[in-house]
Amino acid sequence: MKSRLGHDQPTVLITNLSQVPRPRGPGGAVCRLSSAQLAKLLAALDGGPAAWGWSEDQRWTLARVTALIGRLFHVRYTLRGTSYLLHRIV
Repeated sequence: MKSRLGHDQPTVLITNLSQVPRPRGPGGAVCRLSSAQLAKLLAALDGGPAAWGWSEDQRWTLARVTALIGRLFHVRYTLRGTSYLLHRIV
């Protein structure tokens, strides 16, 4: 079989299902917070933003949750990382 570059590529035949590569679980980075820290974060979020000094309105934004994670656990997340974290735990 020729590739786009013209090189020969060997054909691999799998005769046994045990030779098939198995998935190694979900991709992506490992969560930087332990399960105990995640439980503490959920409890802190249940208290509302006013309990943490944001009294202008009662909405959790990604920026606020990211700042809260930094305050509680001294761990930095990007806004996108915080979004992924929240979707995973909620």
